[in-house]
Amino acid sequence: MPPLPPGLMLEGDGLILETHVARLTADRHLAIPEDAFPIVLEIGSSDRDTMDVNFLPLWTSAFLVTCEPLIDKYAKALVRNPERRLRLPDAFQELSHHHPRGLILPMAIGPLPEGPRTFNVGNNSGCSSMLPLNMNSHRLAWCRNVAQQRRVMSITLSRLLNLMGRPVDLLKLDAQGLDLAIVESGAPAGEAELAALVEAEHTTIASSSGKDRPRARWVEGAAPMGALRLLRRFSIEVVADDCDTLYAGQPKCSEVKAKASLLGYEPIGPVSCVPHWPRVHQNSWCEFDILFVAKDLRSQTRRKRMESVTSDEPFYPYHELLLHGCTEVYNQTHLPWLLANLPTHRKAIRTSRSDGKKGYVFYHADWAGASVHAHGMEHACLDRELAGQVRLN
Repeated sequence: MPPLPPGLMLEGDGLILETHVARLTADRHLAIPEDAFPIVLEIGSSDRDTMDVNFLPLWTSAFLVTCEPLIDKYAKALVRNPERRLRLPDAFQELSHHHPRGLILPMAIGPLPEGPRTFNVGNNSGCSSMLPLNMNSHRLAWCRNVAQQRRVMSITLSRLLNLMGRPVDLLKLDAQGLDLAIVESGAPAGEAELAALVEAEHTTIASSSGKDRPRARWVEGAAPMGALRLLRRFSIEVVADDCDTLYAGQPKCSEVKAKASLLGYEPIGPVSCVPHWPRVHQNSWCEFDILFVAKDLRSQTRRKRMESVTSDEPFYPYHELLLHGCTEVYNQTHLPWLLANLPTHRKAIRTSRSDGKKGYVFYHADWAGASVHAHGMEHACLDRELAGQVRLN
């Protein structure tokens, strides 16, 4: 075989080629409209419950950047672009746009090292990960078999945030066990970079009196550092402390909370890593989503410096605690009484949907009708999935 041209590789059973996937601006940033808000980042979209379908229709000024390493899911996303003219044969489609206000990149985001990485693709694509499976787990029913291994390009979150060049209002993560490592890859890389940032925080600044004064001392965990300064919130899927992990090396809830705090983030409300009530089955309802917010986001000083800030309200649907949000449990027969006496404090009522669809609805005295999420509140639950239900006094 003649020598391969630059950008073309043969590796094992794989044919790998270099290709153009996105346009950049003159300052080497992704082409995001200046007036776009909020800016949302999605890592690990697959082809179900994607944010171009579920989020963008609700926010006509938002812009979404999605990273999906599986090339077949990337291709399906491009086909979803709702622009009518794309239905015509041979119509031009902007590079990697899966939505008029969205861009999808066929790459993985992960910890160092950057470059080509092995990606384990499951028979169920939702189980695909750069991490190997935990074969001792009791939760492998859907994810036991790896159908294929592929080579994918992987970069750190730090590089991606710098490519975006704009504050990101929400990062939604579903990276199958690698979620925390991805967030950590946005922090300063190594002691040298961290020391440089800390030293910069300790320099003096001029005051109105003419005398230099020191900057406020940097405190670990007080606020995000490095590229994470561009990240305001992230929603991460965690595994409860009392459940098996699906992947080798995957951290559980308590470790995620502790390390997120060191990075400068906190959950939007109370989160129990072990449910208040026993599970009906061991290892059932073990995964849930926590919305973390930068600790200094709500400070008035930082708020004045930001070009655009929104409340946490639009992002509450990405804080779904499931069983772990239930601080009280009632029998379904108590629903009429509870709906007639809606809570007025920081707790909602959760019950199954009445329209026959899967999922839950939430009630509170401050809302008109039912809500599909709990607005960050803990809740009293009417639920058949809980063991040892208690009765209302």
